Order: sequence, then structure tokens, then C-alpha cells
Amino acid sequence: MRRALLKLEEVACPLRLMDAARRAYKGGAEALAFVCDLDREAMALRRELLSGEYRPGAFRHFWVCDRKPRFISAAPFRDRVVHHSLTALMAPRLEQHADPHSYACRPGRGLHRALRYARGRCRAHPWALRLDVAHYFETIPHDPLKALTRRLFKGDAALALLDRFIDHAPEGCAPGRGLPIGNLTSQHLANLYLTPLDHALRRDPRVSAYLRYMDDLTLFGESKEALWGAHEEVSAHLAAWGLRLKPSATELCPTALGVPLLGFRVFPTHTRLTAPRLRRYRRRRRALDRAWRRWGDSERLRALSESLTAWVSTASTFEMRRRHARRLAGEGAGGA
Repeated sequence: MRRALLKLEEVACPLRLMDAARRAYKGGAEALAFVCDLDREAMALRRELLSGEYRPGAFRHFWVCDRKPRFISAAPFRDRVVHHSLTALMAPRLEQHADPHSYACRPGRGLHRALRYARGRCRAHPWALRLDVAHYFETIPHDPLKALTRRLFKGDAALALLDRFIDHAPEGCAPGRGLPIGNLTSQHLANLYLTPLDHALRRDPRVSAYLRYMDDLTLFGESKEALWGAHEEVSAHLAAWGLRLKPSATELCPTALGVPLLGFRVFPTHTRLTAPRLRRYRRRRRALDRAWRRWGDSERLRALSESLTAWVSTASTFEMRRRHARRLAGEGAGGA
């Protein structure tokens, strides 16, 4: 397949940068200052990009806990604008190269579709092998990643810009390794780095079906022996690419008893929340209920509630959500 041409002039197009700023905007003083003076900021970014003076700024670091603690490195807003502009040009070629059953950071895929596909595979195959790459974002080697981007894209100036984002690793990473969790470019590049493994596993006769959500891999097969054989192949592939599996996350299980996947447990007929996810949902729901009782209905609380409901409705939680709705309705009637 031919390489796609990336032009720095297109990345630095003022209209493209303005559109990228609108997509990147999520609030905050820094972002507000940028969008309030959007024309001038976009032109300044364009000059820096085309002259070669542009350099990524310092990260803002913080921890979040979503299933497990993650060290987030947030780029300055003007860098996020460049990320959006660059990845929008890369996206069509990345989508062509991607495996059909890679579900992270792709239009029309996502968590809900991954869980539906896994449930169907649980009905069709008796065994599943769950794998996870150890410290994935922190250990991705830069040189093989750059070589992989050059197999898909051409355009020296734009690739040099992409290299700057790859080399701009967060603190704590070994030299020549690591991508910052939180950057849009990091998500796309990390997804790309395991695509050759996707293609190899889809051709492996021992693997009946396969899905990947970033660094979480699930292999379905007809026997334990076949899947353990594929496990050795995955380990060897990752070692050649400077990565390794996390032993504690490796789990071979009968699909009839449920497959752990992304904080859920997927069965042939339904999906359940894991205990930590259920506790997290209840904690967030109680906090929203307290806010509703104190402040009353508001657009923001309604949006947060709808987001939380969409997140938990991926699993078989209809009865739990109906009980909650009845309780709230009763409280509202009592208050009236």
C-alpha cells in the first residue's frame, strides 16, 4: 500500500488550526485565552510550525485512577491544537492500516462495540486468553515507532514534527522510550504500534478470534493448548518490539464462566460490571444524588447523570438503574 503524504503546510493551515482548537477546547483558563484570540494564536502557531521554531511545551502532570492509577502528562493547549491538526490528517491512513478488531481510538469502534463483539465470541468459542502489555505507554521504543510511521507516511517536515512529539517523553521514562498518556498523538501512535501484532494474530490458525483495546488483548480459541501456543508467539513478538506482557494480567478462562475485559466480565449471554466498577458507579451515583438534592435539577447535573448511565448501561444493569430511578421519583414526590 502506498504511503500517504503529510504536508506541514496543511498541518499549519490557519483554518485547520482554528478547527483543531474548537475540537480540543474543553474549558480552562489557558484554553479560553487561546480561543478568545483565535486568529492571532493560529497565525502565531503557523509561523512557528513553518519556520521550524515550534517546540512542544512542558507537561502538567497528575494522577488519575480508572481501574488502576495512571500518571497523566497533559500538554499545553496550543500543543493540543497541533495534535488535533496533525492526527486529523493522519487518521484516514491509520484507519486503512488498522485491524478490524482493534477498538480503541477509532471512529465507529469503542468500548460498547468491543464488549458486544466479545460477547458474540464467547458464544462461539469455549476458551479465551486475556493478555495485557506491561507499562505500555511508558516503554514504547521511539526508533521502531518512527520507522513504522515512515512505512505509512511520507513528508519530511511533517514527520519531523511527529518525531518531536514522540521524543517529548514524560518524566520517568527511560531514554528513547515512552509516550505521554493523555496526548492525542500518543493514543494514535500507541494504537498503531501494536497493529502488526493484530495482523499476525489474525493469521494465526491457533487463534479463532481476537480483539484488542489499546494494550488489552483477548484471544479466543478452541483449546487451552492452542491459546498457550499463541501466548508464546505474542511474547516473542512483543520482545522483538521492546515490550513484554504483564504476568499478573494473563488469564486463561472458559468463556462460559465469563471473560474479564476492561472492567467488565463478559458472558455468552450478558455482561456484568466487576466489583470495583460497581463500587465506582455507586460512589459516583451517590455523589450526583447528593448534588441533585442540594442544588436541584441543572443542565450540568443532567449531562453528568446521562454520561454515567451510558457508561454503566454497557453491562446488564437495567434493574439496578430502574430501582434508582424509582427511588429518586419517590423522593421527588415526597418533597413536592
